[in-house]
Order: sequence, then structure tokens, then C-alpha cells
Amino acid sequence: MRRAAICVGVDKALPDRLRGAAAGARQFARWAEAQGCQTVVFADETDHVTAAAIFKAIDKVLERGADQLIVYFAGHGVATSPYGEKWLLSEALHNENECVNLRRCFDFARRSGVPHVVFVSDCCRTNQANDLQGSNVFPRTDRGGGTEIDVFYATRPGDPAYEVGGAPEAMGIFTHVLLQTVLRPDPSLIDTIEDGGSRRAVVTSRKLKPYLEENVPLFAGDVDIKLSRQVAELLVQTALPKFFARVFDSPGAQPEPPLPLPLPSRHPERPRFHEALDQLSAAVRNYHDPDPPFDAARAFGFEQEINNLISAQQEALFDVETGISVRGAVPTRVTARYWDATTPVMGASHFQHVRLQSNDWKEHADTAVLDFAGGGGTAIAVVPQHICAVIVQDGRVVSVQYVPSPSSALHDAYREAPQIDRLRALVAVAARNGRFVIPAEDTPEAAGRIRPNTAFDPTLGIYAAYAYASVGRFADVERLLGLMREEPPFFVPFDVLMLAGSNPAEGADRRAIFYDYDAAVAPNGPMFTEGWAVLDEHNPVWQRDVHARLRRHLTPSLWTSFTSAGVSAAVDALGAVATA
Repeated sequence: MRRAAICVGVDKALPDRLRGAAAGARQFARWAEAQGCQTVVFADETDHVTAAAIFKAIDKVLERGADQLIVYFAGHGVATSPYGEKWLLSEALHNENECVNLRRCFDFARRSGVPHVVFVSDCCRTNQANDLQGSNVFPRTDRGGGTEIDVFYATRPGDPAYEVGGAPEAMGIFTHVLLQTVLRPDPSLIDTIEDGGSRRAVVTSRKLKPYLEENVPLFAGDVDIKLSRQVAELLVQTALPKFFARVFDSPGAQPEPPLPLPLPSRHPERPRFHEALDQLSAAVRNYHDPDPPFDAARAFGFEQEINNLISAQQEALFDVETGISVRGAVPTRVTARYWDATTPVMGASHFQHVRLQSNDWKEHADTAVLDFAGGGGTAIAVVPQHICAVIVQDGRVVSVQYVPSPSSALHDAYREAPQIDRLRALVAVAARNGRFVIPAEDTPEAAGRIRPNTAFDPTLGIYAAYAYASVGRFADVERLLGLMREEPPFFVPFDVLMLAGSNPAEGADRRAIFYDYDAAVAPNGPMFTEGWAVLDEHNPVWQRDVHARLRRHLTPSLWTSFTSAGVSAAVDALGAVATA
């Protein structure tokens, strides 16, 4: 089996330098070499780490051919949204290309021809405003599909990752627990596979997932109780016979554990956050179940979040054909091409209601730019005969939902589908916490559970499209696109069109998807902040100058949120419709 590992550690990307990123990369490389991986290390103790050097190393691996490629990073990370992470390299503050756009790497890794790619990301995923587009360090190639990707995140979306130990033995908590685990695995983690006629003991990503998601916060809490909110997140596609680590019988066949620190002690009384997240994911998959296991999720406040969103969906309604309801901010200005907006009126539960009147003979789906009192704003889609409910916290958009207006032909059907309210709330809370994903082994109907409801709320189509794209199922995104453009309200969110045409395969006919549609597309850019990481200069079908200008003004949030300067730029750009 041909295995390779690219190990990157950057301590000095920011003035707040780290102690153990470079050391962690070298420790991980020692383990990888003992595993039989052809290993390349990039650490900034003596020289800068560049995107070009990482690209060349990965390109060489692909040219040689490999059955497994592990890409490890320890250092500073930032995100503007869940799964919009960037790894900061040595010159990231001076050159926006000197960071790694992880989202784009996933897309291109799927066409690498390597059957199993693992990304290990031991860095913060904190929401920080930045205008970094970042680089893709995988070459554009089409060595065939079929690649399965496992992603090991040190922490959950929006949270920091911490280090343990003092120099020179310091390293990230996640790296420490991961290496301790695979060097001295618990017997419950070990499987056996046939390898060249003999049996080999291995540890799979699938078994590591629950183990690390439980043990990383426990270990962090043993170091300092304040660190116990560091909860690892593993997104796993692979199953046996693919594996992450070999288990050696002889202690001398592998390096010693990196630090003489024990794995965590058990604290049965401590609520386990990973269990709450797992219950949230299961509730989305089985949303028809009226009483799913939800005790841990309830302890962490998820049920209250869900109930709050269900209430908001009803409170956003008012007597209008097409409109916008905003809670948490006052929309001082609403600007659209084909719609005129009235002055906001206070409604139930502090919602500000804005009536929209078409100024054209035909009601078009359109882009509406909302300017909030106190600064900031967003751009949303105007969907005829729907009311868009926007919830804002601290100037950032945390929820966008659509409800058929009382006069809509869809409203009666919506009222007869009460499960839609709970489904939308579950999906929104799961996505906010990085837990709306589609396991690779699920049937093509997995996200199909929500597809019939996109007529009621097109944002369900957005959630499903990102979930499909995250596991490389672009054909399913295209099918979703076809469904949304052929059924009421005959409207396609920009995100769905963009993702349907973002298949990184060589020769993928993006332009055909771009031009072959007969439904209105809105708004003129991604509604999910994650979508801005998909737009780049290498995908000119979607990228426009307006996107490059607006990206500089994004603020961290699940849904696209702009600074005040970004709102002004968005208003100026309304004439430059991105799909024209």
C-alpha cells in the first residue's frame, strides 16, 4: 500500500505566535514515517512555509500515485463560516494567497485519483473577519473520481483550539490526543484486515470519530476546565478496508507517545457536548420522530434554539403578498431592482415588517440589500409570494427562512405540512453547529427528505446543496437544481446554481449548467458565507468583480453578512447581476 503524508506546522503566521505547531508537525511526521508513509515536512522554525511548496509536494505525490494521502496542518486558522476555514501560512498577513482555502482543497482532492485522502486540521476555527481568499494546494487534475475524504478538525466551527505543554515539547491538544490514541490504541478501536495474505491490525477513521470527539474535550478539561469546550469534529466517509493507522505489535516499531501526559480521566457527571451534537444530527435524519433521544442536546440548549426558530417562523408572517420580516435589527433601507420597499412597521415579537411591491409588469425573484441601523447588513433573495424571515444577532445574520405568504397558492399546503417547521428549525440549528452533513454511505434520498419542501422554503435547497457538495455528490446537486427550477416558486438560489457547476472534474461542463436554466436566480451572490470560499478566480463562470469587492467586507456568520462598507458596495452592484 502506497501511503504519503504532507505535514505542515506554522508557529509564526500571526504576532501571537504559537509554541507547538511546528513541533506538532514534526511529531506527526515521525508517526507517519513509522507507518510507512513517504513524508514531507514543512515547519517554520528555520524558513517560511509557502503555498507553492505545499502544492509541489502534493503534485509529486499524485504523479507518483498513492493509495492514501494524509495532509496535516498545525498553526493558526480562521473562518468566516462553518467549513469556510483557511490555514494561515508564514506570509498570510502580507499575501492573501499564502493561506490554504480548505474548502477548495476538498473539491480538488476528490479528483486526485487517490482513493483515500485525510485532512488533519489542528487549528482554530474561530469566526474572524478577513478578506483572505486563499489558495488551493491540490493540482487541477482528473485522475478519476471515487476519492473518499476524511476530515479531522481539532475543534467545532467557531471555536478555538488549544496547545498543551511547554516548549520544546508543546503541541496542539488535538494532535496530542490523536497520537496518544493511535500509538497506544484502546482495544475497542482495533480492527483487522487482510493484507497480502496475512492479518493486519488497524485503526479506522470511523472508529476514531466517536473516540476523539469524546476524549478531546475530556483531556482538554483535565488540562484546564476552561478548555473543555474544545470538541473535536471528524467528518468520515471511509470504512474498512480503508484505515487511518496500522497497529504494531513491537513497541520499537513506532515512536514513543509525544508527551508523558495521560489520556483523559472519565468524568461521568460532565455533560458530553459531542453526544448533544450527535443527537442533533440524528434528529434531522429522523425528523418525523416525535420523541427522539434528545437529553444531551436539551442540556446544551439546542431544544430551546429549535423552539425559538419554530416560533419565529410563525411570528414573521403578516398580511402581504411579498415581504421581509427582520428581528434583531432595524432595516433602515431595503434596495432591490424590481421591488419597492415600504418603511418598516413593528409587528409581533419585535419583527420589523417590510412590504415589497413589484415595480415591473412581471414579479421577478430578485436581490434585496438590507442596511441595518447601527451598521452592517446583508443581501437576500426576494421570492415572490413569500415572506423572508431574517434573524440578526450582534449585527450578524444567524437565520434566513422563507414562508409562503397568506395569499400564496402554496400557503394552504404549507399549513397542512406541520413537520416543515420543525424540519427547518432542526436543519438551521444543525448547520449553525456544523452538524448538517450527509454521510457518504447514505442513499441518494438522504437529503431528499427535505427536497419536497423546497417549494415552501428555498433555503432548505441551499442546505441540501451544501451537504451534497461537501461529500462530492455534485450530480445530486444538479438534480436538486432541476427540481427547484421546474417547480413553484420557479426560483433557484445562487448558491445551488453555483454548487451544481462547481464540480472540479476536468471537463465538467460548468458553462452548460450556467446557461441552461429557465428559472430566476437570486440573489447575485452566495447567501451562505461558506459559498464565498467556492467563488474564486479559477472559476470564472461564477466569479465576478463584484464578488471580489464584496468578499473584503464579509463578517463572520453562517449567512452572508456585510460591514456597512459592504452594504454600500452591494447596493452599487445591484445593476451588475452576477448571472447576467
